[in-house]
Formats: sequence, C-alpha cells, structure tokens
Amino acid sequence: MHTAETSAKKKKNPSARVTLQLNVEPEVYKTISNMAKTAEMNIQLFVTQMIEKQLVANAGNDNPVAARIQAKHALDEPVIATVKQMVEAGEFDEHFILRVFQKLRKDQTFLANYEAASRQQHVSLNRHIVILIKSAAKAKNKKGEDGEEIRFRIKGELITSYTLLEKKG
Repeated sequence: MHTAETSAKKKKNPSARVTLQLNVEPEVYKTISNMAKTAEMNIQLFVTQMIEKQLVANAGNDNPVAARIQAKHALDEPVIATVKQMVEAGEFDEHFILRVFQKLRKDQTFLANYEAASRQQHVSLNRHIVILIKSAAKAKNKKGEDGEEIRFRIKGELITSYTLLEKKG
C-alpha cells in the first residue's frame, strides 16, 4: 500500500521499494499464478514484470523510467540462461548468487545493460537479479541453526552482500 510514510522513505532512499497491494478475483489470481509457474517465475516477479511491460509499452520514447526498465529486462534472459547453464554443469553451490554475478560480470553487453538499468540504484537491481537467480535455479535461502538466513558481505563485486542458497525440496 502506498502511503505518505512510504513517500518520505523513498525520498531518503531512492532504491527503496514501494509495496503495492492488489485485489483480484480468485480466478484471476489462479490464472496469473499458473502463468507465472509456466514462465518459471514466482508470482511477485511475474506481476511486477507485467506492470513494467505495460509502462514501457505506454510511456513515451523519452521516458527515463521506461528506458531503465527496458535495460533491466534486457538482463533477464542472460541471467536466466547463465543460471540454467551453470546448474546443468553442476556448478550450483551455496555461494551460487556470487558465482552467477561473477560470471555475468565478464559479459560486456550484460555490464552495459546493468549500468543503464541501475542508474545508481544497484541494490534494487541486484534484488531483482537475485530473485531471477533463485527462481531459475529452483533455490531458496539457506538458514543457520538459529533459523536466520546466512548472509555474506563482500567487496570488489557487483554485489556487496548475498544470502547463501540451497536447492528447494
């Protein structure tokens, strides 16, 4: 739900997310959920992409938000393809998020689109890429004995921190 409080937070942190709550009929939800599964995405990512695609399709050619979203969507296919190739090659491990980013960093086209899509909002873009990685790898966050997600901080990479992963089920 968008509120005045969210707007105030957004001004302080331009990469912060705004939560949007939707009310749809059960049949609509079921249809969208099935479409997301077919696309091998979680429903949140799928609906976000639907909204963003509408924005791009209806925004003017000079709209900077639409241009950034187009660059972000240009990253999706290479990320998913890289993840699937690495999983098939047996390269999945708990540091998979870092390994994918390291591999993608070597691709100059990816880097150009990454810079165009981020516009100094690396955290938000990286969050999007991590969702793609987890979805394509069919992975979930690994938790420690205390039930908390295990996170790593790093330097000199496209990401500054990441959560360890494990395969679902």
